[in-house]
Amino acid sequence: AKGHTSVILSKPFLKAQEGPIKAIPSGLRSAVVIDELEQIYYRLKGCDCYTDSEKFDTLFPIQPIDSKAGGVEVRGCCFKHTAERELFMTETVSHLLASCGLKAGNESIGAFVYNLGNKELFPKIPKYC
Repeated sequence: AKGHTSVILSKPFLKAQEGPIKAIPSGLRSAVVIDELEQIYYRLKGCDCYTDSEKFDTLFPIQPIDSKAGGVEVRGCCFKHTAERELFMTETVSHLLASCGLKAGNESIGAFVYNLGNKELFPKIPKYC
C-alpha cells in the first residue's frame, strides 16, 4: 500500500492455521495482522473464510443463493465495488470523527487483487483483500 513500508502489506493474505505471519481472526472474512517489527496492527477484509489450511484445495467457497435459478455466491473476499466502498466509508467516518476531535480506529491504506490461478472456482471474477 502506498506510503507504507511493511512487508505485511506487500501482498494479500489468506487465513490458515499456521504460517509465518501471525493474525487474529476478526470476522468470517477478515483478520487483524500484526507487524511485529513495526508494532502495527492491520485489519484485512476479504482474506478468505477458511482457518484450516487443509481446505485450501479451492479458495473462496461458494454458497447457493437461489435454488430455483441455480445461483451461487462467492464468499470470503471483497470485490472491486465492495473494496472501494470499504475504503471510502472508512475515510468518510474518519473525517467525520476528526471534525469532532476524535480519531477513528481504522485508517484506509489500500486494497489488493488476488492472483490465485487454478485454486479458485471463478478465476474471471477479480477478488480483493
